Amino acid sequence: MSLSAIAQQEPDFHGPMAPQEEDLRHRLLGTLTNLFVSQRQHSLDEILQFEAAVEGLLPQSKDDVRLAAAQTLADYAWCPPGVMNAFLASGGETAAPFLRRSICLSAETVAEVARKGDAAEACCIANRVDLDATQVALLCARQEIEVLRILGRNAMAPLDPVNFESLVRQARFDRPLARSLCMRSRDPLLIAPLFMFANTSQREAIILATRRASLGGPLSEPLTDVELIIADELIEAAETRNLDEASWLVARAVGCTTTLARDIIADASGEPLALVLAMLRIVPLAANRILDMFDAPPLRSPERVKALSNIIFDTPRSCADKLLKLIVGVNAERVTPMHMPVNDQTAAQFPSRPAEMGAVIAALESIPPERKLLLMRR
Repeated sequence: MSLSAIAQQEPDFHGPMAPQEEDLRHRLLGTLTNLFVSQRQHSLDEILQFEAAVEGLLPQSKDDVRLAAAQTLADYAWCPPGVMNAFLASGGETAAPFLRRSICLSAETVAEVARKGDAAEACCIANRVDLDATQVALLCARQEIEVLRILGRNAMAPLDPVNFESLVRQARFDRPLARSLCMRSRDPLLIAPLFMFANTSQREAIILATRRASLGGPLSEPLTDVELIIADELIEAAETRNLDEASWLVARAVGCTTTLARDIIADASGEPLALVLAMLRIVPLAANRILDMFDAPPLRSPERVKALSNIIFDTPRSCADKLLKLIVGVNAERVTPMHMPVNDQTAAQFPSRPAEMGAVIAALESIPPERKLLLMRR
């Protein structure tokens, strides 16, 4: 039976309706939709009739009927523009299937929704498998983390280095987005700032890539007097299992908040802390003691201990420093750590430190010679 024939059989809905007639009207949208998509070619008259029927029936149909019709028409490659626009104008779940996958949606409309649509609409656009670079850039420029998470999971979205780096900056504060980006990147250096969210194999690749990138570069700078003090006090904090003090010291050495420093120490793999020890050039015996004090040694296999030792003693100081700066979000050149409190809430609970270099030098001179031998310069 043709669409015209069904339209001619439509009951007269003027005046009081019987329950059966009311239910028929609610369900008529689904019936007409199924009939329309059963054919690929339609006359102009049938298209106009269907557009008029959808415009009239869509507001009166039940939610489940509207959604079913939208799902069907979104997958129909010959959906008339007027029909699609009617569903888009309804918004919400009715419009979502068209925004997610309809090939009838123009690239201009996709870009417009990516730029100005609300978060729910942008999430639908971020799911599309036919996104181009312009549309991806518009989505990357948005601030809603739910949009960026979906875009990060969309393996078909073309992420050039600029857009990928934009997502990486956002992912430093969001684990789901960070894990998605770590899984899809083939260049370990691009995900270096997400080291804390990467798995062991990804971390190994990041460290190796950082080492290779530094070949032929300048030699590592020697430890500063302040770093010598930090390294020595870190050994003492480990011996007393003083996590607060150790977090403060790592924060000063790396240039981050004590909250992030605590995460570096608490990481179960020990790899982030191993990078800190590599940057401070702490000798093997002291480094192993620090790792053991802040971890559960019985749970660590000999292979794992060897892997951590390789990180500490095979990673040049400059590489460890560069990688740690990427992890904490410092893009500038190496910043010399200062023994002074920082203006953040997490540091307020700790005692203030001497800020004058005279006090620092005095503290350095007070270190026993046997302690200084525990530290190496490179």
